[in-house]
Amino acid sequence: MPAAAAGYQSLRFEEDWKQICDRVGPKCRRIGETATLTLGADARMRAQYYGPNDFGIGAGDDGHVLFRSLAHGDLRIGRAVQAFVQFGVHGEAGRAGGPIGTDRSSPELQQGCDPSHDQPGIPVVNAHPADASSLGRD
Repeated sequence: MPAAAAGYQSLRFEEDWKQICDRVGPKCRRIGETATLTLGADARMRAQYYGPNDFGIGAGDDGHVLFRSLAHGDLRIGRAVQAFVQFGVHGEAGRAGGPIGTDRSSPELQQGCDPSHDQPGIPVVNAHPADASSLGRD
């Protein structure tokens, strides 16, 4: 039902759930006459298995599981103002030699933006400035 009513998009901040705010409950809240706050979260798990490595020469099987949890909030005031933030935490289990740098994190800002303006690019705020990017519109 929500997919037909609001439409899922490639980028979370492009989704607009305000038309079903009164029916969804905790996912979307009306704030006054023209403002809405939409909340969401998802959890992902990926299992990877390699076996045998190096074409079976002197190496055994290897496998591990990666976990990722994300939570986001989208505040919209009328048609002109929008603020979007997404926080995430990552984890790992079972990697031979222990976790690598990208396997684990404390809760951090994954992205934050103001996609409501008409500028050619949408600045994305990232907790790691070296990884920051800009998402453009056609």
